[in-house]
Amino acid sequence: MRSPYAEEVEYSEKFNMDTHEYRFVKLTRPLYKKLQQYRATRGTGPLISEEEWRHVLGLQMSRGWVHFLDWKKEPWVLCFRRPQGTNPQTGKVETGKSMENTNQLNK
Repeated sequence: MRSPYAEEVEYSEKFNMDTHEYRFVKLTRPLYKKLQQYRATRGTGPLISEEEWRHVLGLQMSRGWVHFLDWKKEPWVLCFRRPQGTNPQTGKVETGKSMENTNQLNK
């Protein structure tokens, strides 16, 4: 379900570090309140799954992004990452690219 606030959400550019690509998503105030209410009802930790950020918050990103961190100074900013070489249509890591990144780290 698309959020009525989806068009006001700010998405950072993607950037690469080591073996992952990263991006930040800045929620609107109403969407952040919705996230807080949702977290209070589900009783699990602060990280949300792809299904949750897609269907509960209505965020619009390609597949494979994993919410891995809330920024403490600005908790309405969600931090996402995915392995480099992830296919944006499937969310799956392309094997050759994944191995290439691993080999570069081992040099």
